[in-house]
Amino acid sequence: MNEKIKSKILDAFVAMSAQVGHCIPDRWVLHTLIPSLNPKEQAEIQSTIDEMKNEGLITLDRRSDMPVMALSQTGYDTIYPTDPVEAKSKIRKAILNQFSSTSSRVGHCLNERWIAQNLIPSLNPKEREKLDSVLNEMAVEGLITIEKKHGMLALALTQKGFDIIY
Repeated sequence: MNEKIKSKILDAFVAMSAQVGHCIPDRWVLHTLIPSLNPKEQAEIQSTIDEMKNEGLITLDRRSDMPVMALSQTGYDTIYPTDPVEAKSKIRKAILNQFSSTSSRVGHCLNERWIAQNLIPSLNPKEREKLDSVLNEMAVEGLITIEKKHGMLALALTQKGFDIIY
């Protein structure tokens, strides 16, 4: 199997934050993958795709009557090899770092917009699955409180969170 081709295909799934069942259409192979390869590599595309299918990384399917490569559970686990402890630590650090970078004091908030526009895009799908549990753990530990402000979810820094940051 050509590792370069395999890597490009798996990287395309990562770039779209793909989850199980998400697909790459055949036109991506034609218009993006093939032009990025030399002629020798181009000849290996189909055999690499077949081997990826045999390894269980992808499934080959037809959607809207077009051929696609769909990400399998094995492929998902391969491209996002996330340790749950590391994922929780990453989320926790990102939240505390945001409070720190904005020189937050007790009661200052990170709103839902920051979570949606900054935090979530920085996480892979497996890490995103841990977000709610990390927020709840941080609230139980007393580092933040989870509140509604102006109709939006807000994470408010507590004295304990302030003391940990500074």
